[in-house]
Amino acid sequence: MKKTLLTLTAAATLLIPGFADNALTRNRELKSELARERKALEAAREKNRAERNSIITLEQTIARVEGTTPAPATVPAARLLFANSFQENFNGFGKNPAECDAAIVEIGGAKALRLVSPDGKMACIQRGFAVPEGATIQLTVKMKAENVVRLKPLAHTGTKFMLMVTRDGKTIWPEVMPQQGSFDWTEQRFRQEIPFGVKNVVLVLGLQGATGTVYFKDLKVEVLEK
Repeated sequence: MKKTLLTLTAAATLLIPGFADNALTRNRELKSELARERKALEAAREKNRAERNSIITLEQTIARVEGTTPAPATVPAARLLFANSFQENFNGFGKNPAECDAAIVEIGGAKALRLVSPDGKMACIQRGFAVPEGATIQLTVKMKAENVVRLKPLAHTGTKFMLMVTRDGKTIWPEVMPQQGSFDWTEQRFRQEIPFGVKNVVLVLGLQGATGTVYFKDLKVEVLEK
């Protein structure tokens, strides 16, 4: 009997004119309020970062004028999200396209990940991973290239060390500037602030729109602590 009364009460509530509309309106208001708060927080963080950079620049200028040594900039602590030396495998990554030439090979007495594109088609591996909203992540890898040649003189073609970040249906591709030619092992690094509302990103390594061979080793993905 009690269960029946509860069911009838719930049903009657749903029949109250405007109840569902009011709930929907309130839900929209809460979402809008949350979006505004997130935007305000992002703006505050950006202002704080700009002011901190201005202070560092001013301190360095004063030090140069006075002939003293400026205090070293504070280096944020880093928390490792994941890493792969590419000495054994590239587990967790998928090939893009599936048939591209990606393998762990021996080079210079050690092993590394090699990606080859003989015809200029994309030859990449990629991995999606979770990220903390509002954090700054740092990505580091060692890269070596052999005879990488762009098919067209486009800035986004060549070697590829890149993130794919999608928010509200819009995607950005922060990356180390793509390169061509041949060069020995060099450390490549970039940072990206993760917007609120983004919980997962995709990491891409390889070649795009270019022929040649590229190698990777000692990959690290870290969160920079505030």
